[in-house]
Amino acid sequence: MIYFPKRIELELSSFCNAKCVSCTRVDIDEDNGIMYYNPFGVRDLNLDLEFLQEKFFYQPWFKDVKSLYSIGNNGDPMSHPGIAEIYREAKKHGRNLELSMHTNGSLGKTETFEELAEIITGFGSSIIFSIDGLEDTNHLYRAGVSWKRLMHNVKTYINAGGIATWKFIVFKHNEHQVGQAKKLAYDLGFKNFRISSNLMTKEVAEKKLQKLWKTNFKLVKEVKQVSGLPPPHGWKPGYKQPKQLWIDRVELEPECTRDGWFYVTSDKRFFPCCNTYYCSSDNYKEFYDWFNEDGDWNDLTKYSVEEVLKHKKMYELVSTFDKPKINRLCAENCKK
Repeated sequence: MIYFPKRIELELSSFCNAKCVSCTRVDIDEDNGIMYYNPFGVRDLNLDLEFLQEKFFYQPWFKDVKSLYSIGNNGDPMSHPGIAEIYREAKKHGRNLELSMHTNGSLGKTETFEELAEIITGFGSSIIFSIDGLEDTNHLYRAGVSWKRLMHNVKTYINAGGIATWKFIVFKHNEHQVGQAKKLAYDLGFKNFRISSNLMTKEVAEKKLQKLWKTNFKLVKEVKQVSGLPPPHGWKPGYKQPKQLWIDRVELEPECTRDGWFYVTSDKRFFPCCNTYYCSSDNYKEFYDWFNEDGDWNDLTKYSVEEVLKHKKMYELVSTFDKPKINRLCAENCKK
């Protein structure tokens, strides 16, 4: 294998109740402020326990994995009805395994949070609740999230002994509440409070949010409902200026080889990291064309993790880290 698995990120679910504008699930029509589903993204799938057992938990190498987590790049892990059973099974077969997940906090049953409080324990383990403000502001970015349900789940989890982290993304509309939120976090029993940056710049996010507030985050499921006009007057799915795949070398500290990291999508495909799977076919087209030119070699329903990590495409990718021309996505995300 090109490297040994040590850090596994699972997209356990691509279901979600929120409509966060920087999420890969959705985008916004800049002309009318209406949200639409990303047609290149994967939605409404869950990774099943049997697949996870066969491909990961029952494998001899899994006992040496240091970290297993689900950030929810394309869905909220608490959408998965079997989340507690999956984490319990992972812990059973891991050795000193750090377990964590990110959630908007408004999904999941009371008993599930109570179970997770017993499972997600030890150094480095935590549920990270993404809460961007207080009751009057959190929904201004995390549209669709119930504050009442969020607080219920937070208190349930913490009161059951759960280790919790409050992650706060700062925008113009909530920056005045950082101090209040931090105090509330520690009053509730959070172990950590941390400020996080958004995938978009603050200026871009605010511009999009201003439009969305006017339409009350209207979301259409069918792309054709947004606009029937051709670009640039209408909307073309994923339409962005294509970017060059290979760029001049910069010094890298690749997390995949450094940490033994890989990412598994909810449709059971392997990627070196979540940054190489971003659901934007136009903006990432050059990378996908290159990465997939050997067919379905990263399909984990057909191949094992070991086979994927021995595939020539992974060796090609890693070999570029020291060449005069390197992959743009690697340069953007793992630059020293």
